[in-house]
Amino acid sequence: MESGTVLAAFMILGAVIVLGLFLSGYTSDPSNPSSLASITRAPINSTTSASNVTVNATPAQESSLSSVSDLTLDIRVTKTTYSVGENFTGEYYMRYNGTPFYGIVLYCMSYPPVSGFNSTCRMARGIIGDVDFDNPRKRNNLGALMQAEYYRNGNSYFIDNGTYAYSISVYDCASVDMQLNTSGCGGTLADESSARLLDLQRFGPITTRSITVIGHRRSECSTNLDCAPCSGCVTGMQTCLNDDLGASCVDCFMGSMCASGHRCEQNKCIFQN
Repeated sequence: MESGTVLAAFMILGAVIVLGLFLSGYTSDPSNPSSLASITRAPINSTTSASNVTVNATPAQESSLSSVSDLTLDIRVTKTTYSVGENFTGEYYMRYNGTPFYGIVLYCMSYPPVSGFNSTCRMARGIIGDVDFDNPRKRNNLGALMQAEYYRNGNSYFIDNGTYAYSISVYDCASVDMQLNTSGCGGTLADESSARLLDLQRFGPITTRSITVIGHRRSECSTNLDCAPCSGCVTGMQTCLNDDLGASCVDCFMGSMCASGHRCEQNKCIFQN
């Protein structure tokens, strides 16, 4: 009776020891399940499922977490050759659906003046996350109007011939601050000095598009005496108009320049019935 009681006590004690080892996070070697000498410590708070991993990224880490492959940039134009004074149409395009980050979208145009090339840039700062310029609700105030060299009365056109280059590029603010030794996404960096971003590391590749402009500014006249008679004009002569596209002879550029019974339409005095 006593021996049975002692045996039962040893069995209970053994069960308690095994249960204690199991609950404390130890596991036996599967290759030798009968050996307690090969017991190893199980990892604590780990997982092999990437979908279960939560990473609290700092701003400096955001660019490495974001996927460049999720970024699409384009410059859309109806054609690549224009004449001086011809109305120009084009648009910048961006789409991104990767990890959101605070960044800059930089828009630049290089143009050919008399000496060398100049670049004018403007930028838009903001959260770059679910962005699609084809969807007005997803532009996130990051878009920009694509213009030619000159813009007036809703029309955009070139006044000088040559080759113009447009570009769109994206920058991670954390990277910009690191490279410029600034804070707040470039500090006081403004449109006037934003071209310096072109020398920095970008988030993804830069996208460019070249436009060729042919022709010359008008040079029909230097004074009114070089122009032809005009029966519908008050003075009886055309006027030499010198504007951003050059000099040309016109009937009018305001209604008072036309004789009675005529109206000014597209620089011509038209008879009214």
